[in-house]
Amino acid sequence: MKRIRLKRNRGLICFILLLGISLSAVTSSAQDTVSLTWVTSKSAAVSKALSEGKYILLLAGASWCTHCYAMRNYICEENNPNYPIKSVILDNYVPWFVDADLSTEWYAYAPGPDYYIPSTSRIDPRNPDSYIDQYYGDYGYYSNPNLAKTTFYNRLLNGLGDIDSDGLPDEYERLHGLDALFDDAADDLDEDGLSNIGEYNAGTNPNNSDSDGDSMPDGWEVQYGFNPLVNDSANDPDNDGLKNKDEYIAGTNPKNPDTDSDTMPDNWEVQYGLNPVVNDTEGDLDNDRWSNLEEYLKGTIPNDAGSHPKRAMPWLPLLLAD
Repeated sequence: MKRIRLKRNRGLICFILLLGISLSAVTSSAQDTVSLTWVTSKSAAVSKALSEGKYILLLAGASWCTHCYAMRNYICEENNPNYPIKSVILDNYVPWFVDADLSTEWYAYAPGPDYYIPSTSRIDPRNPDSYIDQYYGDYGYYSNPNLAKTTFYNRLLNGLGDIDSDGLPDEYERLHGLDALFDDAADDLDEDGLSNIGEYNAGTNPNNSDSDGDSMPDGWEVQYGFNPLVNDSANDPDNDGLKNKDEYIAGTNPKNPDTDSDTMPDNWEVQYGLNPVVNDTEGDLDNDRWSNLEEYLKGTIPNDAGSHPKRAMPWLPLLLAD
């Protein structure tokens, strides 16, 4: 295959490089002091991109190519607030550089039969044998550097935000250790009963089952309409005498004073060792021949045989027996 390169004119190269340096000095103060780190092989690019949940940005160039130099050292390193290219690359891409003099690995990501440099391609590591888009050249950097940077910046942004279309922004997924390349919205990373998408909507931490540290899991709080970012463990919205935290421990409904609808309030059942989520009105916990419900209605203690309702005529059973 034929590869067309720029002629090696050292005098012109030096002049253009100096010109590029002077132009880039205007925005150098806005750039980060640390340069981008470029991997140098497809396998490394794919592996890193998959592990970090990012796209791949491939730049094919050569050491003698001034336009390649501009792409790698001026455009990709730009971090001006108007077009923070480096930040976008760091946050969303794994940079991969191929020396076109030493490798043809980049041919798969550029239309032939002629292969021009510099060539930039965006690649999805989930489908690493093809490219999302590709462009030859430096976007006219030496003619209009600001336009070149703006054009490249807008291209980098295209398709970003939610790469895997799972409703979770890429930045959120990377921040919390989720996978920005695969749909994990329904997963529950911290096993708190709230899915990743539920955590995102609630503003909670998908790596922390209790974001507000109030001993009630985020999923449980969201389920019952509480604020998972505020400690509301001591509240009692159903006024049954059980605090929210106690309702969680007991497995009761904090919005219903009688979760099992057996006429005996949750707090009373918990207080005396009954089951607040099972109808146990006919039970007789202390075996005193008075049902739990009767004990509640009469105000006696259902787990103490010595505390039970008094019969109006205690001699009547004996009389009837005769």
